[in-house]
Amino acid sequence: MTPADVLNLIHEYAAEHIDLRYTDLRGRLRHVTVPATRLEPAGSGFAPVPHGEGALMADAATAFADPFCQHPTVALLAERAAAGGGAPLDSEPRAVARRAAAALAASGRVDALEVGLELEFFVFDQAYFEQGQAAARYGVDSREGVWRRGRDEADNLGLALDGARAGEAAPPSDTLHNLRAEMVAALAACGVEWEEHRRGPATGGHAVIRLAPRPLVAAADAVQVLKYVVRNVAARHGKVATFMPQPLGDGPGSGVVATLRLTHAGRPVARETAVAAAAGVGRHAASLAALTRPTTNSFRRRAVVDCGGTGSGGAVDVAVEGAGSPVLRYEGMDGSANPYLALAAVAAALCDGLNGGGATGGHVDRPDDLEAARGALAADSEYLTRGGVFAPALLAIWDGVLAADCAAVRCRPHPYEFCLYFDL
Repeated sequence: MTPADVLNLIHEYAAEHIDLRYTDLRGRLRHVTVPATRLEPAGSGFAPVPHGEGALMADAATAFADPFCQHPTVALLAERAAAGGGAPLDSEPRAVARRAAAALAASGRVDALEVGLELEFFVFDQAYFEQGQAAARYGVDSREGVWRRGRDEADNLGLALDGARAGEAAPPSDTLHNLRAEMVAALAACGVEWEEHRRGPATGGHAVIRLAPRPLVAAADAVQVLKYVVRNVAARHGKVATFMPQPLGDGPGSGVVATLRLTHAGRPVARETAVAAAAGVGRHAASLAALTRPTTNSFRRRAVVDCGGTGSGGAVDVAVEGAGSPVLRYEGMDGSANPYLALAAVAAALCDGLNGGGATGGHVDRPDDLEAARGALAADSEYLTRGGVFAPALLAIWDGVLAADCAAVRCRPHPYEFCLYFDL
């Protein structure tokens, strides 16, 4: 969509407001709403919109009519820049992703990277949590949760699903089919093409949506729009959606599977090229985890635990499939990641592999907690800063974010510790 197309959309939709949405370092979507008249063409884009001490630069290609706003609103994704516009801030996640895509194209062996993403999430009927000095508690509930099967309640129809029967279950056991259908319809209305939705493998409202492949930055954009849509459709029905990797105490959690397609001169790269790129991801698997699985909860997810922090299990594996059109499959990401930073880091690792740095000298340790991933990133970050993809200052800020999370969790008792140790 061009700036002229956006202005036509504003006119046809009779939009009163423009909603400028940007992503903070942690990956949360933020927004500022301005009158529709504030969006002014400038050159090949739009004039910067002053915001705080800086400005927001809207990307015309991301515009869509927001189906959730009461007043007609056109939403655009934006990047934070200095006052008056110009280059985005070094800490702007979307700009990091754009630099990563450019670095990959500059390798000479790959022109473009297309990313297909399959995201898992939970939809709950209730969620509560608190942490105090003398108490800590959390709880979630879902009509599909197997823990409700034995309750003597008027609305209990025995449809609760256990892990053995949950994956791809059909209605009426799949009670959220119509909700997911509403989600993907809203996605399509927002310009995000999807390929599949289904029930996930866990009890308690587990869901999966697979997005169509698209270029790196657009793939990260699509994740942000998907999260916005999923949460708003759930809220519309009095439910809550979460991309938290392991919100339940047992069973599968929520991850992200990425399929990576490398092309050169408009054609899929040769298998040996894909293998070289994949080796780069394998080489940097431990440090990548600090950006692709960046929470303490990420390492409680069963798929991660099952591979045993030092194994070569599916959580961080990359496979090359098909001799004619190789596809790399990366399972080391989850929904807690900032999609721009995570995909940029993966692209930087692919680029390192293409440039000859991907060969591994044997076994590569996988971190089994966030502290270990943080240490790996500190020891292995040169491939990220190469070519200016990640600014060193940004990585320093990111390390501070991870350190604060580790400290906050480390200094508080876990509820299960009372079960284990209270009577010692």
